[in-house]
Amino acid sequence: MKIKFKNKVNKNARNNIKNNEKGITLIALVVTIIVLIILAGISISLILGNNGIITKARDAKKNENEAQTREKIQIAWDGVQIEGIPKGWDNETKTEALENELKKSDNNAKADLVETDIIKVKYKGYESTIDTKDGNIIISNVDVKKEEENKEYSSDGKTAIIPAGFTISDKEEEKSIDNGLVVKGPDGSEFVWIPINKETLSPEGTSNKEMAEKINGKWKGILYENYSSTSSDKMTYGNREPIYLNDSYSGDASPSNVLMFTEAELQTNYDKMINSIKTNGGFYVSRFEVSLNENGKIQSKSGTEPLTASSCNPYNWYGMYNTIKHYAGSNTNEYTISNGNVFSEMIYGSCYDAMLNWALFNGNDSRKVGERENGNHTGTIKNTGETVNDKINNIYDLEGNLREYTQEGNTSSSRMRRGGDYSYQGRPGDRGGQGPWAYENFSGSRITLFLENDHETEEKITHPEIKVGTTNIKNVTDLSTLYGEKTDFSSIKGIEWQLFYDDVDNIYLIASDYVPNFLLGSELVKPNYSNSSTDYIPFYGAEFTANSKNEIMENNIWKNGSKASTIRDNPLTGKYLKWIGSKFDTTESETNPNLKALAYMMDTNVWKKFAGSVEGAYAIGGPTLEIFVNSYNAKHDTKCGTYETIDETNANEYGYLSKIGTQDWSIFPDGLDNSSTNMWVITDNKKAYGMWIASPNGYTDRGSALCLYRCY
Repeated sequence: MKIKFKNKVNKNARNNIKNNEKGITLIALVVTIIVLIILAGISISLILGNNGIITKARDAKKNENEAQTREKIQIAWDGVQIEGIPKGWDNETKTEALENELKKSDNNAKADLVETDIIKVKYKGYESTIDTKDGNIIISNVDVKKEEENKEYSSDGKTAIIPAGFTISDKEEEKSIDNGLVVKGPDGSEFVWIPINKETLSPEGTSNKEMAEKINGKWKGILYENYSSTSSDKMTYGNREPIYLNDSYSGDASPSNVLMFTEAELQTNYDKMINSIKTNGGFYVSRFEVSLNENGKIQSKSGTEPLTASSCNPYNWYGMYNTIKHYAGSNTNEYTISNGNVFSEMIYGSCYDAMLNWALFNGNDSRKVGERENGNHTGTIKNTGETVNDKINNIYDLEGNLREYTQEGNTSSSRMRRGGDYSYQGRPGDRGGQGPWAYENFSGSRITLFLENDHETEEKITHPEIKVGTTNIKNVTDLSTLYGEKTDFSSIKGIEWQLFYDDVDNIYLIASDYVPNFLLGSELVKPNYSNSSTDYIPFYGAEFTANSKNEIMENNIWKNGSKASTIRDNPLTGKYLKWIGSKFDTTESETNPNLKALAYMMDTNVWKKFAGSVEGAYAIGGPTLEIFVNSYNAKHDTKCGTYETIDETNANEYGYLSKIGTQDWSIFPDGLDNSSTNMWVITDNKKAYGMWIASPNGYTDRGSALCLYRCY
């Protein structure tokens, strides 16, 4: 069942969003509670009002920025006064000295004497005035940098955001977004815009190539492999992002991590990156492998000697990571450019894959994505951009010259490098792991630039008034710590609910035990098996024949008459039934037993009585496989996996397979941990030996909704 509450959004905030497409996009705060029952489950979805949370957060952030700006201007002005008064400086001289002082931390700072005693200042994106008679500083409410300097540029039916201080290339072949829009930073570094769909997080012009997904309220990267000149495959194992390498000898938990960053910091940085892309519709990648300018600052320019990890301080991945982060910032002495509109990161693996997937379907260089003969493999490092044929959509040296470090991780002690180098003839999408501590003279990297948001596009979810013990879940940041705990939620007398899973939109609950048969009423026909007096509908039990399970499903799900629209129209389908995106035929869904069973499980009319009296709620018959796996994996070291067979070569087209740990893929894998809770397993096999899942299995067309695990 799914229950919805309409969200009350501050009208001024809503109007502001409508009138300013470059501003924040409010995301509906949806909380879904899924209640899993008997051989199926129930979901309840709550949409809660934010009661001005986003508006208040924006105002607080704005006030904080203004106070900091005023303080910095005041300090600079006091310094000018202390130096200038003994020397007899007039206001014109003081104004010039003030501008020079402010430019130490903002290259774009400007101070003008507009009246005899009034100085107008532009600093850190704000306008202010200084009354030289009393030293009073007034900060304007206008963020001039964001409103006046960031610009939109359109071509090929797409839009790019040009940051303040950046300019578009004057060459015609570098002005097309599809073919690689080139922009130049204030220092002359060159970058290419990678357009990303704000809603799907897939590169523009592609489908089903999402670069990240939200799991347990946190963004996680989606990675790709097996690049050809026309396609790529989603990785289903191993590599991950963001990742803290927890090896205490050679990973991030070792002394090699001189930056001493934490797992939480890496997650915060990744969330900020994705939120920027969702707001602005893309990101920038350096056109060239990174190098250093004459002042030892990082840059992306043609004809320069590329920077290797062995030349960084420290001489490894950590040195490269730290150097790249210091391309864009607010302190001229510390960063290459002083620009508060963008922030820089070493390229993420998911950004690298987004770049390659974009190139597969846009521009004229898709064939090069799968080739290995275009780059510098001469045995000697060349200057950036020197190998003119190694260029994909205006981005150079993806195939050769240097392998390129990313933030992607593999195992507990290695980071991934992409492409080939001057000795190794690799393709742009090739991967190779290396310990972040290693001294490397054949690995470089790239800068990625992301636009700063005025404020976060996604505020903390306001959870409904549901408690675990005495704890209100709306006060808990990481709800995965409470998975399996009983809540005080109530819909039908006698049914208790446990917290099962949560994401950015929803909260899911599961029943603590199977729901008695009589509560299901006429929706289920009592099967004809020997022990027909049982109060529970089993998947199958020891006292029943193997055919009993098919009889149960044939007499109920397959004869229910639920239509294909129940799958297509359910909000969870696109998010947690990805196989449906690969294969969904409305006509076939009326006759194919697998899809017909799924239609029954997703039919909110069948399960509506479990919504209780909560307005707008709806329920479905069970968790999807993807929800189940995400929930289980959040609490267990040995992970489950999902496998969408429709997308794999030589696999049948019926649906999903699953596994535990390193087992083979199966429709009925054994071995779930049942030591702590019965939320994922069936501990009482007198009632049932398994749980039906709202996902079609990948074995036959008679399995209907997938029986995920033999839970005994």
